[in-house]
Amino acid sequence: MWVFSRSKGASGFSYSSTAEQVTQEIDGSGLTAIVTGASSGIGAETSRVLALRGVHVIMAVRNIAAGKDVKEAIVKEIPAAKVDIMELDLSSLASVRKFAADFISSGRSLNMLIYYSFWAYGQSKLANILHTCELTRRLKFLISIARPVVALAYKGSMPFN
Repeated sequence: MWVFSRSKGASGFSYSSTAEQVTQEIDGSGLTAIVTGASSGIGAETSRVLALRGVHVIMAVRNIAAGKDVKEAIVKEIPAAKVDIMELDLSSLASVRKFAADFISSGRSLNMLIYYSFWAYGQSKLANILHTCELTRRLKFLISIARPVVALAYKGSMPFN
């Protein structure tokens, strides 16, 4: 059996299914998600689809200007979208601390914490992973559902014991 066949699995989806298709029946109204790496690529697409489903999206980005461009495109396509931009550089522990403090002081709840950028920075991968863990540690008490959604996208391999 070829692992990457085009046939649909038990969920009704395959590797070629889009985020819009997978979330078609989902109403995310009342939910809040932080998406890192939201200024480009899969982070931007995740932000767009979550906003399409009614989720309040916090785009955590290093490059505010690029984040604004993505936000504008989302709001142009989805006028009712609730999208905010906050600066976050996962290669900087000071930035992680500031982001967490600012988010906590906003009084928002948190339902999803989605990481798409922790591997992309110039420092060592270990530092980026540790800073990602620190952000999760600082925000975990805000998670308002029994099982928080934390998604990681990593380019390469990472051994776990």
